[in-house]
Amino acid sequence: NAWAVVNGLMSVQYSVLLVPLPLWIVGHTHAPRWSVACGLLINTVICVVFQVRVGRRVETVAQGAAAYRTAGLLFLLSCPLFGLLGGLPGWGAVLLLALGAAVHTVGELWHASGQFALGYDLAPAHAQSQYQGMMFLWSSLGLSVSPGFLTLLCVDGGRAGWIALGVFFALLGPAGRRRGGSPSN
Repeated sequence: NAWAVVNGLMSVQYSVLLVPLPLWIVGHTHAPRWSVACGLLINTVICVVFQVRVGRRVETVAQGAAAYRTAGLLFLLSCPLFGLLGGLPGWGAVLLLALGAAVHTVGELWHASGQFALGYDLAPAHAQSQYQGMMFLWSSLGLSVSPGFLTLLCVDGGRAGWIALGVFFALLGPAGRRRGGSPSN
């Protein structure tokens, strides 16, 4: 299932706030070290408060594909914001970090909702377990390579790497739509 591969690649986004962003903050910005926790706190609060609300709006294949596109565009906004943290004074970096974490987390909500809508609705009734297995296999592969990939791209690649990551996700958003078009994929 080609959609499972696209989803595995998009699942790399789950590691952005956990691996490259803390390394970037500590090694390349004037933000205080405690601000790493702010990004994670913002992510947690937004997910707890809004995931069900967003998920209720994504129930069909068409809505799942649209959610994927929205997620890609939100990641296109958030990732370059993280790249800009390096040139700001500490207080400015903390404010931009908060904004970037909020935007990224809203993208995460849309990705997760689209992932589940497409993951279940694209599968024929007799093959639900096979589709779920394939989806989680590719998601796990994406998560397993993400620390190294994201560190090389964003921490070593600097601002250009953060921009490239945003573009990567933005390109995957519409790919989820094309792959999410019919159960025959």
